[in-house]
Amino acid sequence: MTNPANYNKWRGSDRTSGKTKEALLAEIVAQLKAVGIEHRDSPGVREKINSLEKQWRQAEDFRLPTGAGITDEKSLRDALLKRCPHYYDLHDVIMDRPSARAKVTSDDQDAAEEELLSLASLTKKHKVDSADRLLEQQADVLRIREEKRERMMDYREREHALKSKEPLLKEEKNNREKAQADIDLQIKMVQLQTAQREAAVQLLLSRKQLQDSGVPQEEIDRLLPLQSESEGVGISAESD
Repeated sequence: MTNPANYNKWRGSDRTSGKTKEALLAEIVAQLKAVGIEHRDSPGVREKINSLEKQWRQAEDFRLPTGAGITDEKSLRDALLKRCPHYYDLHDVIMDRPSARAKVTSDDQDAAEEELLSLASLTKKHKVDSADRLLEQQADVLRIREEKRERMMDYREREHALKSKEPLLKEEKNNREKAQADIDLQIKMVQLQTAQREAAVQLLLSRKQLQDSGVPQEEIDRLLPLQSESEGVGISAESD
């Protein structure tokens, strides 16, 4: 961290040096192990660098607005070292960076770029999903229209079939009504003939009763005349 070239390489990482932070971390870990430091791994080194950056910025933020009012140099130094024990070692290295006053670490910057890429990916996916939904909606509309058209065609076919059968149905109805009328007429004729026969029988019985009572034949013929054959009964006169 105290080497400006190393820090510039770290801050630039794959954007300028062509190496990713993971590759740089691997190099740092290897160099640490080469000098006997075995307890540091890549995540630990990354966390340590971020911690040093944040401590230095906290101390620098204190120095600019607040520390300027401290006239005692020792008091200011103690306050800065309290916030960042390596403040003076890192001052020239970090201060030379154009973005030194930015309150983000190198990882924060990379995270922001990753977030932008993720957002762009989500936006693209949203557009694709929206297009898929639009296509599905259009397919549903076309399907509903096709079903409606088929139902309308079925209805028209049934309506046409019914209309084509109307003359036949009407003729069948007329034939049924005529047949029923003929049956009704025959029934009425039978009923009439039956009534006529019953009346003729009753007439003969009444004439017989009068004859048995001794009423003269002329009087019986006058009171209860027999119907002639021309009237369709066909009853002959009784013998005395």
